[in-house]
Amino acid sequence: MPPYRFKAFAAALLCGFILSWIPLLREVHFLSAGLTGLAGAFTGAIIAGGRSYRNTPAAGLREAFWLLLIFLTPLLPLLAGALWRSCFSGDGLLYWLLIPGPSVLLGFAVGRYMAMHSKRPRFWAVSMLLVVSLGIFVWEFFNYPAVFYHNHVWGFWPGPVYDDVVELRPSLVFFRYITLCWVALLWLMPHWKNRKNLRLPVLLLVASLMLSYFNLSRAGILHNETWIQQQLGGKLETAHAIIYYDRHIPETEIEWLAAWHDFHIAELAELLALEPSSFPKVHSYLYRHEWQKKALTGAGGTVYVPVWLGKPQMHIHWQAAERVLRHELVHVLSREFGAPVINASPVIALVEGLATAFETERDHRGTGDQLVAAQPEFPDHRYMRRLMSLTGFYALDSNLSYTIAGSFTGWLWQHCGADAMKLAYRSGRISRACEQPFDELVDGWHAHLSTIPTDALQFAVSGQIFSAPGITQQPCNFHPGPDYPVLRQVRALTAENRHAEALAFLAAQQSDRRFCDFNSLSLLRADLLMRAGHAQPEELLALFQGCARPPEDLPSRLRLFAADAFFLSGEEAEGVKLLETFQQQAQSVRLRTNPGLREQLLTVLYTPETAAPHYLSAEIKPWLVWHCAQDGNDAFCPELTPDVFLTDAREHFLIWERFMKTMKKQGQHETALAWHAALTNELDDPVSDLARQNRLGDFKRFSEYAHTKTYGF
Repeated sequence: MPPYRFKAFAAALLCGFILSWIPLLREVHFLSAGLTGLAGAFTGAIIAGGRSYRNTPAAGLREAFWLLLIFLTPLLPLLAGALWRSCFSGDGLLYWLLIPGPSVLLGFAVGRYMAMHSKRPRFWAVSMLLVVSLGIFVWEFFNYPAVFYHNHVWGFWPGPVYDDVVELRPSLVFFRYITLCWVALLWLMPHWKNRKNLRLPVLLLVASLMLSYFNLSRAGILHNETWIQQQLGGKLETAHAIIYYDRHIPETEIEWLAAWHDFHIAELAELLALEPSSFPKVHSYLYRHEWQKKALTGAGGTVYVPVWLGKPQMHIHWQAAERVLRHELVHVLSREFGAPVINASPVIALVEGLATAFETERDHRGTGDQLVAAQPEFPDHRYMRRLMSLTGFYALDSNLSYTIAGSFTGWLWQHCGADAMKLAYRSGRISRACEQPFDELVDGWHAHLSTIPTDALQFAVSGQIFSAPGITQQPCNFHPGPDYPVLRQVRALTAENRHAEALAFLAAQQSDRRFCDFNSLSLLRADLLMRAGHAQPEELLALFQGCARPPEDLPSRLRLFAADAFFLSGEEAEGVKLLETFQQQAQSVRLRTNPGLREQLLTVLYTPETAAPHYLSAEIKPWLVWHCAQDGNDAFCPELTPDVFLTDAREHFLIWERFMKTMKKQGQHETALAWHAALTNELDDPVSDLARQNRLGDFKRFSEYAHTKTYGF
């Protein structure tokens, strides 16, 4: 091996070692693969553009092969590190096989082509790669709502980094085939005139590329708004929004969410000092579930607003819509005073902080200010400067970043005023807009936090938020667990109410031993069997009895399912014996072990339609309300009056809140108002109940707004 080639391999190996110490880039996954492919493409263009070639198709093949091996060398230390940290992923390895290689070959082919047709080959080769790597990306970014991107130079971007798992997309395989077609075409085109036997392959390559580009949407490479609208199929226009929704979502749900759209837009426009008639209607895309959204946009569990596009729009999966709608609408409306081109603030903490400040309370146990104020020490000047920088927001845990940025931005809005904060939002310069040094602003925020009373529960919740690791502190990024593919498919089926298919799929994928080993799959299958009504308790018992270890060694929630199965099968002694293995005293455990309550609880959990509501014990009643809160249409649900069924308002607040909304959604307006009034009176502590009262206030204002409109509830 020539000395220069040996040095190149050594340098590549050193680069791999350096990457293995950098969070996110150390993973054998799309980020490190894309960075290597980017470097390899430009290096190949520069090297090939500086050589002279004979007019033969084989010219340059050996050099391209060696360059390909050199740029695959960084994989070795990365792979060793992944195996050492137990972070190896088959999908990640496939990304490495699909991204750097074709990128290196493309760069070399571009450089070789320019060397044979240009007087300044390196300049034109690098220019062409810049157009492909940056120019095409910018064009797609500003013209397509999907947030995944395929690129011939750097490979692939899967979407938001908050989607913890990044699987290999089949579309990347097809796209890299297109890249290799370009490589072959650039390699063979210079020999078109003097090599007649190459003309047919060149024509076939041209035809293949034309067919490929005509099918980019169908292949999952480019999805424009029209394509997404066609896949969803439903459309509803309201006073302030145009909602495109999956046709399988029930119409009652769409009517309900349409009302919330108009309510939030009208209220937020007033809070943000905007006039609703001055901006176009919001295009709201509602997907059936996060897996459909992932396939069509690249964002799965992450909801997002592409503020940089010409039309105001947001993309949400149905199950999360009501919870995040107000937050996302703040992003949409703040376009009106965002920076040019991006229609947002250049400081991400201001973007998310403003939305968090004006959203419905995230946690019913405490407001954003209370959760920050509950900390023994407030975030100092250095921390806040880092958070409010261009990139600092993403270095921290998402819940922590949102909470702190929301509290600080909300205080700034009150302290500096709407006009000043709009200027700060547009420019990213908080101190200049507020006409006050940044450290003084942080001190003022601290003084505000010092006046906010908190309780012990808020201190505990705050501790959980502040101790959570950021994305760069995770042991493994983007890697699915061993049961994730099965779990994803089953959850997608259950989200579509295809429970029988989900059970059949689980049965085909899992052995009894696998059922015992993977807690998440086990819980899901047990839940389907016991709650969905597709199997008798004996079937679940057979699964547990087939495990290699006894039921008392199963995870706690599985033991509860197993105990229920024993009880429902008439084997009470076995059920009691299993429950005696519990050390903790969670409420569900206490209920199951109490002989006087066990039969009532099992009836409510698994056959609620046979329960006698008014004769249930007080401890059981919240479980029946919980059943009705899950869109239960049982005739007895509207009869669950708060004077009889409202117990432990703080502990069960989320159940009461959801039941109240369900009654409103189903047209039981008086029942919903009765529960609202009872909860408002019950939750009267100005410290502990402030966040709950704020949520109740949101519902009351919405109820009054919707009652005056012509919505279907």
